[in-house]
Amino acid sequence: MDRDRTYDSPMGPIGLSPSGQVRMPAGIELPDDMPPVRNVATGGRVTALVPESHRTLLLYVHGEVNLDMWLCGAPIAQVACGLQDVLILHDTGAVVQLCTSAWEAFAIDLPGTAVAVRAGEGVCAAILADGSLYTWGLQRGCRQLGRDGDE
Repeated sequence: MDRDRTYDSPMGPIGLSPSGQVRMPAGIELPDDMPPVRNVATGGRVTALVPESHRTLLLYVHGEVNLDMWLCGAPIAQVACGLQDVLILHDTGAVVQLCTSAWEAFAIDLPGTAVAVRAGEGVCAAILADGSLYTWGLQRGCRQLGRDGDE
């Protein structure tokens, strides 16, 4: 669990207490019946909250006033937010990428079982159970993916 931490977000610091209570920046209200949260991730466009049930992802889109709920079929082990995307790592090791620009999700076909995920500015990564690193996303000519070329 990632509790008892403060997360830097584009809208200001987000606190997560040891009991799972979320402290949002001034002016941002959460529902009174908000369940305890076990994991927080924040990125360019969105902040994701994973409640204790860990089968639901609560998404706060920066600049909007309410939470969106994304129901997941399997328990969530970890969530990571990039500039436009949210990566959802399930307890099974499967990874789903949620594109917030179109609100579409798709499974990532990995060559093994993922144990951790990270998302950045158009670049995503998964650490696999065998210790290897798998990357995907936009190359943009800067060798962001650790490979030559644009594939």
